[in-house]
Amino acid sequence: MRAGGLPQGEVLFSGKVFFPLFFFVLYMVFGSLAHASGGDTFSAVKSRAEKGEVAAQLELALRYAEGDGVSMDYKKGFYWLKKSADNGYAVAQFNLGLIYEQGMYEVPQDLEKAVFWYRKAADQGDVEALFSLGAFYLKHDRNTGKATVPMAKAAEQGHAGAQYFLGMLYERGDGVEPDREIAIALYQDAARQGLAAARERLAALGVGNPAFSADYDKSSFAAVLAAAEGGNPAAQLQMANMLLDGDGIEPDKDKAVKWVNQSVAQGYAPAMHVLSMMYMTGEGVAKDEEEALKWMRKAADAGSDAAQFNQGLYFQNLSGDRASYMRARFWYTKSAEQGNPAAQVNLGRMYEQGMGVPADMGLAAKWYLAAARQGFPLGQHNIAWMYANGLGVPQDIEKADYWYFAFLANGEAVVNPILEAVAKSEGEGDGPIPAWLEFVLRNGDVIGSVIRDWGEMRYGRY
Repeated sequence: MRAGGLPQGEVLFSGKVFFPLFFFVLYMVFGSLAHASGGDTFSAVKSRAEKGEVAAQLELALRYAEGDGVSMDYKKGFYWLKKSADNGYAVAQFNLGLIYEQGMYEVPQDLEKAVFWYRKAADQGDVEALFSLGAFYLKHDRNTGKATVPMAKAAEQGHAGAQYFLGMLYERGDGVEPDREIAIALYQDAARQGLAAARERLAALGVGNPAFSADYDKSSFAAVLAAAEGGNPAAQLQMANMLLDGDGIEPDKDKAVKWVNQSVAQGYAPAMHVLSMMYMTGEGVAKDEEEALKWMRKAADAGSDAAQFNQGLYFQNLSGDRASYMRARFWYTKSAEQGNPAAQVNLGRMYEQGMGVPADMGLAAKWYLAAARQGFPLGQHNIAWMYANGLGVPQDIEKADYWYFAFLANGEAVVNPILEAVAKSEGEGDGPIPAWLEFVLRNGDVIGSVIRDWGEMRYGRY
């Protein structure tokens, strides 16, 4: 998916549902365009754009937005994006709608123009525009009846987010006649694409998820094998995991690779992510970072929240420059909006520290709280810190105590190894900060968020 997102739980219509930076969206669509076009130079792209090629005009917008072969210039990027949209290119129209909805980068927010461009792209059948148009009606108009039509069209094209939202509308009877069976079918369609929120709704409804059926329990090798041989991609992936781990059977990495590839061939996003990890670690295949990154991107594009999280982590650690942080934030947002708590914490940290974006304590608190509500220790710790200090939320010592004690109950497995490592390297009492701890604390690593108050107490700074 190129843009749009899937809010979770109580954040359904609060905060920023869509990604505000248009170059994030363009990167999703055209991130590998240079490779696809033979690595055209900036001058070649500009020449084609000036001749009226709409795809080149959109690519030129990306080049200006990312500073690829030219100085970064958002105004020129917007100019070429608008030109491509005016010339009828649906993808550009969709992205222009996003910019007007958010009002970013010297473009004032204009909801009338936003919905105008969404409709333009949606009329051409652009699936992301259909989804975003439906979400726009939900978010700004609170009009579920209007939202249903474009959502249904996007769902018919296989858009997982639209399938999920439409499922919610049918489950609740909101804007449509309530129909549990239709809701379940839509959730199942979204779950097959790896959408975590859809799996959660199916579980809440007490329905077997076709992507993660109870029939494929690890203890039942025969059931897993039968389902895998029958073509179920989730079972094929489960077979691969059992063969890799030696879980109840003799380990066989060659057979594991075979099953992973069969699952991948069916477009199963979690299998693509596993394949990327295999190439990254060299488990069962020759270690190949380029292949690992290729399959990680494919898995992320296909909707794997784990792959999206790893994409974010990759860009966050890539070079530390603004462009890398922006891409990291994009992928963390994709993963976080699917409910991945690690992504929610890392995204919150980026907003808290202003990593590639203006610091926004409100958004930081929002994402920490989302992770905390899932029982994720780092989220619990961080939202306790925010409540204790009134950062992004009203100061509330009772809530701070609640989340801090929840963290203490859940976080021992995270914190203890860190404390033990420091104790071994430094001994008890005051002393210089170990180099590794200095790096963690200065760079806002997710581990640092667990021990920042402890580090400050012990060493007087963090």
